[in-house]
Amino acid sequence: MDDRPGPTDLEPHTWQGFSIGKWEGNMLTITTTHLKANYIRRNGVPRSEKARPTEHWTRHGDYLTVTTVIEDPVFLTEPLVRSDNWALDLGMRIGGFGCEYGTLQGYSVANRERPVRGTAAPAAGLGAVRQGAQGRSLEVVTTALSPGYLRKNGAPYSAATVVKDSFDLSKEPNGDTWFVVTTIVEDPTYLTEPFVTSTNFKKQADGAGFTPKPCSAN
Repeated sequence: MDDRPGPTDLEPHTWQGFSIGKWEGNMLTITTTHLKANYIRRNGVPRSEKARPTEHWTRHGDYLTVTTVIEDPVFLTEPLVRSDNWALDLGMRIGGFGCEYGTLQGYSVANRERPVRGTAAPAAGLGAVRQGAQGRSLEVVTTALSPGYLRKNGAPYSAATVVKDSFDLSKEPNGDTWFVVTTIVEDPTYLTEPFVTSTNFKKQADGAGFTPKPCSAN
């Protein structure tokens, strides 16, 4: 978009490729090169490293039209053209989309929700919540993780794992402020039921008791 020169033919190819965008009137045109060989569809026509997708993004009021033209001298005898239309929906929530192989961080999508609160003492078990003033809860869902272990010497988790974190700030009737992190791990490969952990942090009056230590992988 800033007129910088693109990569040379000898630059490495990646799954995202290298994209250059420019405005043509009210239409945004994006041309991508340097893509790794793959498939246009999972069970469809293959795509070579010489493929050159061009996207045209145009907005008409509350509608967005994206027209994609794919040129590939290796597998296509003519350009492949497809068009998608999107309607504006301010209430829609977009879920995660892992377009790359899994990573240690994964792909996270966050949204704020009102946590469940009660006036009585919280019950034990999954879904138990703190008593007190109602606040906002941050919910984070992580997918596209590379396989690893839940603990250093514990159960493994697969690339199909979904991690759900809930970050909840609560002010108790006695004036104490607590920060609660609840993590739910779901894995159809290694877990027969969700693995749930919950950590509670109490706000202190000062930092006198704060003695951090470096992390260790030993």
